[in-house]
Amino acid sequence: SNSTRVLELGSGAMGLSGLATAVALSLQPERYPSSWTVTLTDNDPKVLQQLQANVSANRCNILNLTADGDNPNENNNNSNKTINVEYLDWAEKEIEDNEDDMSSLLLTADLVIGSELAYTHQTGTALVKVLLRLLDKNPKVHIWIVQVRDRYGWCEIVERELESKPGIELHSIIPLPWDIHEMASTLIPMGGTLDRHAFGAFHIFRSDQQGPPFGL
Repeated sequence: SNSTRVLELGSGAMGLSGLATAVALSLQPERYPSSWTVTLTDNDPKVLQQLQANVSANRCNILNLTADGDNPNENNNNSNKTINVEYLDWAEKEIEDNEDDMSSLLLTADLVIGSELAYTHQTGTALVKVLLRLLDKNPKVHIWIVQVRDRYGWCEIVERELESKPGIELHSIIPLPWDIHEMASTLIPMGGTLDRHAFGAFHIFRSDQQGPPFGL
């Protein structure tokens, strides 16, 4: 595709996954030479203010990265490369019924990412509903989610429901590689898990889609 669109669900105040994806896109101009958009989302107005501040503070440096990771290059053409912040509450019932809401933020995404999205019965149920609707309405989308599996909601609801649906593939990387686990462990607050086998990365897509998985 000439344009790559990435959407992060539940970005939080930092938007680390979305910003890291934007860095990966910037560092691969030969693979993504034309245009790309990374949209970070959350449903809390106060969190969105912090997220916007963080994105604004890092946007220029990320967009101006050179392919070898050097300091920002002011000569880079960034007119077609954007990092946005938007409101999205994927737990709202309206998302299920309002085609416009789905179209504006989800239906055009090539890649949807998220981290720690299921941790209660409510969040697990809401997540699996929006993922199933997304896969139905946007069949070419690829979804990557990093999740601590021993928190209630993921295995009991999301994995079980997705695996029961014909035509949907759920591929997992468990445990995460050591280097990724060590890096992630430094970001976990007290009370979080340090068991590498509790972490997983999950790739979700429709089985009728041809070609290699979307990856960075």
